[in-house]
Amino acid sequence: MEPIVRQDGNKKNDCELNAAKRLVPQIRQVMPTEKLLLTLDALYTNAPLVRLLMEHHISFLIGVKDGYVPMQVERLTTQGAMKEISWETKGRMCANQLANGLILNGQNQDLQVNYLEYMVEICNTKRALWEKVRQFFDLLPVLSMNAIYRFIALNRQANHPMLE
Repeated sequence: MEPIVRQDGNKKNDCELNAAKRLVPQIRQVMPTEKLLLTLDALYTNAPLVRLLMEHHISFLIGVKDGYVPMQVERLTTQGAMKEISWETKGRMCANQLANGLILNGQNQDLQVNYLEYMVEICNTKRALWEKVRQFFDLLPVLSMNAIYRFIALNRQANHPMLE
């Protein structure tokens, strides 16, 4: 547990991001050889934290809402360059789009991440809509088909249990 408290005489409380930066080395110290995967929300889309995770050999999935990565994804989608895997389950279409080697942001162009998006078709009586269930960037090794299918299974369980 890493408390979020005032640090070194500051008048304001610390933030989650700084607490996470303190926590990462502690996790690695307690589990020096374990393969770790952190799942984080978009708050943690931050180059210093991503570099820290890489330094400590911790894989991650970080949610993404806006910024440089989605802009690249939009461009790749327009060009038809996104990799896509789709399938049908229980009468619904599902899809993953992915891209490797995207730049995290303009200030950290040396920091490349992968992108993975999971979508599911939501049907009603009038039309079918695609819902972007999860959008992540990660620094996992280049995504194998097996890893993608495990990711898909986790998303279905977490977000749409009725698809199981």
